[in-house]
Amino acid sequence: MIKKLKSMFGRKKEDKPKTLAGVANKYADNYMRLLAMEKVTKTGLMVGALVVGLLTYTGNELNAGKTKDYISVLELKGDITSENKGTGYIFAGAFRDAVEDKHSKAILIHANSPGGSPVQAEMVYKMIKSYTDKPEDERQQVIVSVMDSCASACLYSIAAADKIYAHGNSLLGSIGVRMDSWNFKELSDRLGISRTTITSGTNKALMDPFMEMSDEQREQLVDKIVSPLYRNFVNAMKSARGDKLKENDPLLFSGMMWTGQEAIDIGLADGIKTSLEVEAELYEELGVDEKKYANEKGFSLVSLLSASMESAVKTAVSEITIQ
Repeated sequence: MIKKLKSMFGRKKEDKPKTLAGVANKYADNYMRLLAMEKVTKTGLMVGALVVGLLTYTGNELNAGKTKDYISVLELKGDITSENKGTGYIFAGAFRDAVEDKHSKAILIHANSPGGSPVQAEMVYKMIKSYTDKPEDERQQVIVSVMDSCASACLYSIAAADKIYAHGNSLLGSIGVRMDSWNFKELSDRLGISRTTITSGTNKALMDPFMEMSDEQREQLVDKIVSPLYRNFVNAMKSARGDKLKENDPLLFSGMMWTGQEAIDIGLADGIKTSLEVEAELYEELGVDEKKYANEKGFSLVSLLSASMESAVKTAVSEITIQ
């Protein structure tokens, strides 16, 4: 009786493929089922996205005449690098969009960065400078509020703003350029490790950590790379900040950092105000009571569902095993 019930309701044991062709067929069958499921789900997502898009468009059309003015807030935070298209590249694009936004009445930059790439900083600097060089009555104000720190490439980036405000405990400065490299030659010699490098020029392997750098090579690096980058940085600061800079101070361009009030004294900032105080003053001055974050990625239902679907498919495929 028990055997009969097991035969009726028990889970049927799946026959294992005994040939290579059988294994391949089983794998292909599993994959095709997953592929069919993915197509059906993606079709549903596309339809859902279309409905959401139509509803959003309709809502925007209905509210087109009711949009309120606001302050555009841009975040310049973290290392300014060329990762993910480049912080400078993305920020410059967001700044351009804010400039062209007819409902934006001022641009407020929250700066909180230890520095980074001189190329990315140059991109942001030139975008802001070309805009603030225009007459004030033809454009929006560009205000910077420094959070914890704005050092090196960060300061380079925002130097051309109309006003730079810092908190009393903010850190600003580090005007300078540095190049880093390791020297493992002595260690490799002790371990009996040798390195063979074949180059087409005497400077091709410059800064190789397993080779000793000569005084001549060090001078070439300073002369051809470090000094030109440094001059560009200093010239940008002078062009942007002008007479505000205390150029007779020997520490100004030495890579030194300053706290809020000292940064004002040396010409790197214009006042001590918290970010909330800066926002409140802009609201009162411009007669607006809202702000819009211009370069933060908003919530997207379609992106969330698409990402979830992709993750689910990858997980399912990874769990297919040959038994």
